[in-house]
Amino acid sequence: RGSSAWEIPLPPRGLIQFDVHVSGGSPFRVTLLRTEDEPAKNVGSVGGLSPDAKGVVHVYADASWLNPGNYALQIESNQGERQKIPLRLTMP
Repeated sequence: RGSSAWEIPLPPRGLIQFDVHVSGGSPFRVTLLRTEDEPAKNVGSVGGLSPDAKGVVHVYADASWLNPGNYALQIESNQGERQKIPLRLTMP
């Protein structure tokens, strides 16, 4: 999706759903990083994720644990393929 960040309104509570298109059926690990910090801070990670029939991995984050700012979703396959998607969480 290029280098521009996904703009996502940050709700005061509830879940934020991230839907990421991937190639291959390998299990994936997804890590949410806060990129405003140097080095980037690992906010959370989950592994063993499989894409659905359309090739999408679904990941959720608890909005109450997050603040507005710059983040990235890092997606890694068991084969070592990696992609990073920049995110910008904003106040609605």
